[in-house]
Amino acid sequence: MNINPLILSAFNGIGCPVSPIKHNGNEDTFIVFYTYLENPELFADDEEIAEVTYGTVTIYSKSNFKSLAKEVKTRLKQAGFIVRSSGPEMYDNDTGYFSYPIEICIEETEG
Repeated sequence: MNINPLILSAFNGIGCPVSPIKHNGNEDTFIVFYTYLENPELFADDEEIAEVTYGTVTIYSKSNFKSLAKEVKTRLKQAGFIVRSSGPEMYDNDTGYFSYPIEICIEETEG
């Protein structure tokens, strides 16, 4: 399942750039996301009837990102995603960015 349109729609107007895979700008805060697994999860009569797509949404920020993280999780849930886990918070001395990954999944059912 291509989750890119769902994520981009969910984050419309969130106040920072949102990009699949990587971000090429120099903003102090941005969001990057990617899919890492599409897996059949449910079968009936030897046929796949549901697939779960797993992904990661990562917030990068040079300042406090806690309120943005809460908003991101809320919007993901409203778009039908399950927030599986979040963190750990990391800081990169070379870039000055904090990073905060949020693991998500969504199920697509046939029919």
